[in-house]
Amino acid sequence: MNQNKINISKPLIYTLLAALVLRIVFILFGADIYFSRENFMTDRDTWAWARMFENLVETGEYTINPGHEYGYFGRMPGYSFFMGAFWLLTGKDWSAAFPIIAWLQIVLDVVTVYLLYHVVLTFFKNKQTALIAAILYGCYPFIIVWTPVVYSESVSVFLMMLSLFLAVKNKNFWYLLFSGAVLGAAVLCRPQVFLLLPLYAFVLWKPKQIKTVFVRGAIFFTGFVMLYGPWPIRNYVNHNKIIFTQDIRGIGCWDEDVLSFLQYVYAVKSGWQPQRDQIVKNKPVTWPDIAYTSVEDSLKLEKA
Repeated sequence: MNQNKINISKPLIYTLLAALVLRIVFILFGADIYFSRENFMTDRDTWAWARMFENLVETGEYTINPGHEYGYFGRMPGYSFFMGAFWLLTGKDWSAAFPIIAWLQIVLDVVTVYLLYHVVLTFFKNKQTALIAAILYGCYPFIIVWTPVVYSESVSVFLMMLSLFLAVKNKNFWYLLFSGAVLGAAVLCRPQVFLLLPLYAFVLWKPKQIKTVFVRGAIFFTGFVMLYGPWPIRNYVNHNKIIFTQDIRGIGCWDEDVLSFLQYVYAVKSGWQPQRDQIVKNKPVTWPDIAYTSVEDSLKLEKA
């Protein structure tokens, strides 16, 4: 079988249709129930990306908080520009842009199922394994429920999978260059994607072809830098800050004290509730036992 030839088998077609139907049913009949609100397409963080693009268009500065030292770095520009394109197309009307974005994210997420199938097929050379992976992604509830929300997750995952797809196909120079560029775009949507960059060393690796591996890696990395590079360069040249991802200190309610609290909480548990609300509402704060392992830390914690 020629792995570079893209075939859509009947089981894959059924999987894609099932993934699409599940997402359509959820957005039409289940999203408002799950999120307990009618306006489920937006959440609090949605407006951070939106405001930064608005400010860029209206003032010429990509910032969430004009005049604030760290407002320029509140959100990376990838998803903000993605949203902003539809805002401009709808005559600067977010209420019209959000539904378009939500439905497009559903389509892109179904395409992600298709891309995942071919990535797994290329690696494992087994259609059954690839189909299982596609089914797991296509039917995974936590992915489905967040797809219609105007957040960067689904778009960044789509871009990440598209990058992997292009890298494993590797038909020519342009595939690798575009793969790197797409991964750069994914990082600009969601900084956590940065952690996947070392994975491409395994994707591009070919035993006994060291010279070829270095050439392929250089082409891929060139594409990545072309898309991602202007962001840290802008941060340093325009604002004299070495910031590779984002810094949310310019966003209201995310000052030093909140970030310090967040960093501590995630060192001892997986979320900041109920401790966050307990502190804000001046109630007794309950901590897990692991927070009291050190006597010195326990005293500081009680004092705080």
